[in-house]
Amino acid sequence: MFAPVAGGGSLKSGKPGFGDIQPDGSFVLSSYGNDDGAVVSDHWVSVIANSDVAKKQLGGANRVTYPKRLTVAAGEENVFAIELSAEDVKRFGELDD
Repeated sequence: MFAPVAGGGSLKSGKPGFGDIQPDGSFVLSSYGNDDGAVVSDHWVSVIANSDVAKKQLGGANRVTYPKRLTVAAGEENVFAIELSAEDVKRFGELDD
């Protein structure tokens, strides 16, 4: 999930973008329509486990927030390599209560 960061004192940040990670690690986001990408903004990025297999790949976490903001820029091919180390998963992962 790419969650836009509100800016300029506004509480409205824009619609988040969601996508499924493919076996090769690639993903395409959808915000308002299929594969339309993410809104132009800085984003907090979270990887959300939507299956037991994904949860296992995330070290048992339901969700891991990427520790850096990513910027989606207008008029550019926005390609991101999001890599989470075991330490990132341990530090930024959310487990079941």
